[in-house]
Amino acid sequence: MYIGGLISSIAAFRILFGLRVKLSAHIGKLPLGWLNGTSTGAVKKTLEQNVEKVETFVAHQLPDLVQVIVTAAVMIVAMFSLNVWLALACVVPILLAFTVQMTLIGGSKTRDNVREYYNSLERLNGSAVQYVRGMPAIKVFGQTVHSFRKFYSDMVHYREYCVKFTDQFQTGFLVFKVIISSFAAFVLPVRLLISPSFVITSRQGSVSSSC
Repeated sequence: MYIGGLISSIAAFRILFGLRVKLSAHIGKLPLGWLNGTSTGAVKKTLEQNVEKVETFVAHQLPDLVQVIVTAAVMIVAMFSLNVWLALACVVPILLAFTVQMTLIGGSKTRDNVREYYNSLERLNGSAVQYVRGMPAIKVFGQTVHSFRKFYSDMVHYREYCVKFTDQFQTGFLVFKVIISSFAAFVLPVRLLISPSFVITSRQGSVSSSC
């Protein structure tokens, strides 16, 4: 884990450095008309926050993902070596949960919603930077955030879209959590079917121990 984390962190910061250098060089070649139609906040968010998210995935989430996949593979092999039917009863809920989740939240509609979410977030960040830069003038004239119409409208749009975005995913997430947490509902019936004498033996043992 230590070696993997070290290598992934070095790779992540090299990727970040390369991305920022290439983005800066690309922005320097763009015409001034593009800069007039784009806020400095959006450019700043792209160079800083958007690129920074790559570091989170490469340096932290990727090693954890590899660890989870390897651990799950070892556990599945161990379970199948002990009992095939019980192992299937444990694996089926996982596969069913992920299938239901991907069916409910997948598709072109979800991609469009995710794209719109990040677009609204970018507009909000751009408006926030401009609002902060104009804070001295706002204080001088005794204005509030409502007077900065673009920032206020971007905040309202982002809030409304986040609520809509959450409502779309809540059903799939709830179904996923219910199925992924119901191992007993799959394992117990299989255990009773493959070995009915297990219940009788358990009852006899409990009776004898109580006596």
